[in-house]
Amino acid sequence: MLLDGRRRAALEAMGITSVNVTSGQVRNSGAFNELAKQLAVLANHRLRYKDPDFTKAHLRLRDDLKT
Repeated sequence: MLLDGRRRAALEAMGITSVNVTSGQVRNSGAFNELAKQLAVLANHRLRYKDPDFTKAHLRLRDDLKT
């Protein structure tokens, strides 16, 4: 835990925002969508749910994060 705090502090000192993500957020579709919304706000981007490729990319990302 101490090492994680140091890493986070080092990243923040470089102007990089880090976000902790739980396995439950990755496994649960609703929680994953909420996480995506939060990250979009942090990145100053909007989510494009109407884009058919978005859903495919979303599912690929979830699969990648599960492994």
